[in-house]
Amino acid sequence: MKKFMQAIFMGVAVVGTASFVIAAPLTLVDVTTFGATGTNAPEDLIAYGGTSVNYLSGWGDFVAWQHQFQFIPAAEQVLGGSLTVTLRDDERDTLRPSTWEFAFGYAEDGTWALGEVDSAQYSYNVNAQLLADGRFAVKIVSLGGDFFIDKSELHVTYNPVDSSTGSPVPEPASMLLLGPALLGLLGLKRKK
Repeated sequence: MKKFMQAIFMGVAVVGTASFVIAAPLTLVDVTTFGATGTNAPEDLIAYGGTSVNYLSGWGDFVAWQHQFQFIPAAEQVLGGSLTVTLRDDERDTLRPSTWEFAFGYAEDGTWALGEVDSAQYSYNVNAQLLADGRFAVKIVSLGGDFFIDKSELHVTYNPVDSSTGSPVPEPASMLLLGPALLGLLGLKRKK
């Protein structure tokens, strides 16, 4: 009987401590892709200045868009974010080596970059406080040459909230600890 009571105590202790473990942060990914006439989600496109949404050419051509996303489950706290923009040099300027592609990009959190465009992914950290509303705006302006914008990918890391209680969601792995406690109880009962 003593071992049986110890097993019950251990099971209660495991379940009791499981409620204090917080779920690991979640990462939300929002992707905007660009085509000649718009973006994959039409509401993401704010404005553009040239003949195509995804092709920036010459001086002052631009594209502006915003990432719009929902936290499911809801966010208790936004921990951080990163933005990766994929640009592609069309390489039509190989016959004119003096032509370079330059761009200026900036985001609503004040992050900005200026430089030559190559076919590459350009990544930036994002101010977590400005992600809490579920929107994040970005603009890229051509400062000479020509290039394509293919994709913009926003990663948002956050702690979730349990919508029924308003408290942090318990980690699912903690609940799995209940299984071994129950198996221990069955083993002790079998021995007896």
